Amino acid sequence: MEQQSPVQQPNVTRKKRLTKQQAVTLIICGVVVAIIGVFVAIGRMQDSALLKSGQSATGTPTGSYLQVREGGRRSKQTGYKAQYEFQVNGRAYFVHGEKRFESSEEAAQQRTVTVKYQANDPTKAIVESGE
Repeated sequence: MEQQSPVQQPNVTRKKRLTKQQAVTLIICGVVVAIIGVFVAIGRMQDSALLKSGQSATGTPTGSYLQVREGGRRSKQTGYKAQYEFQVNGRAYFVHGEKRFESSEEAAQQRTVTVKYQANDPTKAIVESGE
C-alpha cells in the first residue's frame, strides 16, 4: 500500500487584534503625548514673543551653573548650563542659558550675554545671544 504524504497547509499569518485594554492604553498614551506637545509649543511661542517684544539687559556670568541630566534610563549624560545675573531697576535677577556645556568649569566661565525679559515680570527671562 502506498503512503500518502500529508497535505501542507499554506502559512497564513493572522493579524493580531488589540485587546480592549491595549486599545484604551494606546489612546491614553496618544492623548498624553498630544498634551505634552501643546505645552511645548506654548512654551516656544512664549519664548519667541519674549525675544520679539521683551526688554533687553546685559547678563553677567555668576560663576554658578545648573547641572542637567539628559538621556534615557541607561545612558544619562550630565551637562551644565551657565547662570547669568541681570539688573532691572536696581534689583538682581537670574537666568540660566540654554546652551549645554560639557564641564562645570566651562559653564561657569562664560562671558556677558544679552537677556530678554518681560517688563512687568523680570523673572520671566531668556538668554537671547552671546553664549
